[in-house]
Amino acid sequence: MPKYDVDFSVLGQTGLLPLWGRYWWHKNKVFQFKDPFAVKVVEQTNYDFSIIDKHIGGYGIALWGHRSFRLDEISRRHIEQYPDGFIVNLGTGLDDPFERIDNGSATIIDCDFPDTLNFRDRFLEPNPRRVVLKGSFFDFKWLEILKERKAATAQICLAGVTMYLQAKQMEELLGTIGREFPSASIAFDCLSPRGIRYLNSGMRRSTLPQEEVHWGLESAEQLQDWVGPAHTIHVTSMFEGLNRTPFSWKTRMDIFGAELVKLAHFVEIVPD
Repeated sequence: MPKYDVDFSVLGQTGLLPLWGRYWWHKNKVFQFKDPFAVKVVEQTNYDFSIIDKHIGGYGIALWGHRSFRLDEISRRHIEQYPDGFIVNLGTGLDDPFERIDNGSATIIDCDFPDTLNFRDRFLEPNPRRVVLKGSFFDFKWLEILKERKAATAQICLAGVTMYLQAKQMEELLGTIGREFPSASIAFDCLSPRGIRYLNSGMRRSTLPQEEVHWGLESAEQLQDWVGPAHTIHVTSMFEGLNRTPFSWKTRMDIFGAELVKLAHFVEIVPD
């Protein structure tokens, strides 16, 4: 079995962290979550994943796995309603949601930078219903595809992406969707401004691959202003619905503290 060196950008390497989270969730029988792709990548990549446990520990594992679990559930509900529908993953990273949610007829569009997706390609078998766009998702080629294929609607997902964007970029993204494709639903995780400060401070002291993070959610009203009035916005704790029993007492206390000061959110934006 070949092993591959990590030969892509630091920004792309941040995807190794949630990859390890999904691997951990896959291996834990308590969770109804299977990700054979994560197992394949972890076991065939020359990288010491133990340093993630050392520097971040159970809190990161809980967040990364639960984020994927929630986004998968949302995507599955969408393609249950629209079996030939579209799921758009912006900033896919080292993930393959297609394998977890595929219903045999939906189209999954994955967008990210070429170096990250070229590395991911080593572990994937091509599928005509997995559309891969290599480049910035701000070129909006994914939006052009939705229009060309006359999609009635789509589910747009961002996992661990929004914090790396500037506020102006979030405004551009949501505003464009609201104007150009208002029938779409959007789901993503994000941090609060306090969460942004906390993460930047912690990562400066860490040897883990990390880029500075920028945008933190101030309020639902901020999102409403950007996406427009024809959508309903739901903001919940990132950890809502998490089964906490597999995690240590320390991790549970870390999650309790994060929820107390509202560090991490999960956002769903749906058309009215």
